[in-house]
Amino acid sequence: MAQSSIHDLESGKTKSMRDSTLLQMAKALGQPAEWLAFGNDPEIKIPVSPRQSKFEQDFLDDFRKLSGQEKKIVIRLVRSLTIDK
Repeated sequence: MAQSSIHDLESGKTKSMRDSTLLQMAKALGQPAEWLAFGNDPEIKIPVSPRQSKFEQDFLDDFRKLSGQEKKIVIRLVRSLTIDK
């Protein structure tokens, strides 16, 4: 990856990248692709908010265990269900 491309990612100028690029970066950095894509660590439990149900917390815990591609599918599905509401 070109240094200018890395700079654009770090500065927020680039908002997305191809899955193959993400996987290459994750491998080079020794980090999970999910961490790079979503900035979360599946091992870290986020405390339940008083306004968050157990179902929502369980859903988020399960969501964090999905691969990056699986997360994209779930997000598209949820968006498709909520677009008309």
